[in-house]
Amino acid sequence: MRQLLRKAKRNGAVRLLSLALSLLLCLGTAVGGALTALTGAARPARNRTDTASISCQVTEAYEKADQEKRHVAVRNTGLVEAYLRATVVITWTAEDGTVLPETPTSGQDYSLELGEKWVAEDGYYYYCGAVSPGETTEDLIVCYAAVGEQTDCRLSVAVQASAVQATKSAAAAAWGMAPAADGWLETS
Repeated sequence: MRQLLRKAKRNGAVRLLSLALSLLLCLGTAVGGALTALTGAARPARNRTDTASISCQVTEAYEKADQEKRHVAVRNTGLVEAYLRATVVITWTAEDGTVLPETPTSGQDYSLELGEKWVAEDGYYYYCGAVSPGETTEDLIVCYAAVGEQTDCRLSVAVQASAVQATKSAAAAAWGMAPAADGWLETS
């Protein structure tokens, strides 16, 4: 009988010890979770996306002594391939910078040599192919020079360029132009 009482005490002690350890484990988990929730710093999500950047810049060389503009081209400064177009505006400008209403005449007032990979359409010059990021087109204006002497005014050449992502839908939506299967812009 004594042995039975000892076993019962032992079994009760084991049960009591098991219950105490289980409670301690649950309490530790609860306290640890609460501390983590209260003191843990939330990490921001790192889902970064870059948008397609479309931009361009006119590049040129100017010979001041000869009053000549040479090698006018357009550089794709964006992050994706782009189609490029430009306008060339030639005006008479007074000494004070005022643009005069008279229109200069090609061949009579100036000479202009255009590049071969540019196509004129509706007042714009379109570069025939897509231009990769960081690349520059072939020359739009190979050489421009004033003809003769102007006394009270000078010729001014302004080139403005624009770019659109080199996709069929973007070119069609922005300019009404559709690239051919080989990637070259086709004009009507």
